[in-house]
Amino acid sequence: MSWEAPLECPEPGEFEARVRELVRSEGLEVLLQGREFEAAAVVAANAGTGWRAWLRLRDGAFEATHELEGGDCSVLASRVAAVVATTLDPFAFAVELERTVEVEASVAVAAIEVFPLPEPRVQRPRPRAPELEPEPPPERAPEPRAQRPSAPAEVRAVRERPERERPERGRWQAVVVLGAGAALNRFDGPNAALVGELGAQRGLLRLSLEASGQLGGRFRLARDPNVGGDLRGWSVGPRGCLVPAWKSLSVPVCAALGAGQVRAEGVGVQSSQVERGAWVWLGPEVGLSWAPIPSLAVLARVGLPLNLRRPSFSVESPDGSYAMPLVSGQAILGLELRLPAPD
Repeated sequence: MSWEAPLECPEPGEFEARVRELVRSEGLEVLLQGREFEAAAVVAANAGTGWRAWLRLRDGAFEATHELEGGDCSVLASRVAAVVATTLDPFAFAVELERTVEVEASVAVAAIEVFPLPEPRVQRPRPRAPELEPEPPPERAPEPRAQRPSAPAEVRAVRERPERERPERGRWQAVVVLGAGAALNRFDGPNAALVGELGAQRGLLRLSLEASGQLGGRFRLARDPNVGGDLRGWSVGPRGCLVPAWKSLSVPVCAALGAGQVRAEGVGVQSSQVERGAWVWLGPEVGLSWAPIPSLAVLARVGLPLNLRRPSFSVESPDGSYAMPLVSGQAILGLELRLPAPD
């Protein structure tokens, strides 16, 4: 058996001890003797709803997968232990029932046995004479009945459908994004793009600051492809996102603003010079991230920025000019680090 859980949850030894308490008196080693049994449980924080456990069971040719949720990790561990114990021994609940009976029997005053006594049978007396009415039998006080004790709370939680728990408000977590991709219609032809993002997220809301670099851009004159300029640029700006999530998938929908500059250096001209122009853009972005583990995700996103402040450059001898288009596009593929792991 294996138990992987955050520090807030019970340790593996405590989880195994709960399984041992639920199996029959033969003991866990006796039940496992001669059986190919495997139980692997992984617990992770669930966004806004407490904790979630994934349990994989294999008992010979039998295989099953369970997914359980709970607001308290300790209670969730007891539920997982009950599922494991039931798979090992269908009568695993008998130990808990017997313990509950012993405790209640030692405290009860009127209850002597744990099983209900038979109903008292009342016999009517034989009539003395035909003309006399039989006397009614004396009333007997009803004897107390012993009630069968109910199953423990942890066992009932497995048998019954758990109630939906009230979601808890999430905590802030740091988000770091590193990615690379390509930009289109920003310069003459596609160019490489690098991005880095640092922010914080709580629930669905994410606020961050992004820095990006544009490399390998250029423009050339139509009548002379050897004359023009080499371009590269950078920008820094805030981002605001809504990040709905479902299991290990999330879809960030963002609005981004950036400000920076574009650097141009003349190529194929008589006197090469370096010029710089201010650059401001605003636009929407949408992405898709998949987290194989809670703290790390693979991210892909696309954006359609609107260039509000567009730099322009010109060359002489021969004459020619370039101005950044109004609308451009960008696609990024990267990694997303979340610290601590999301709930």
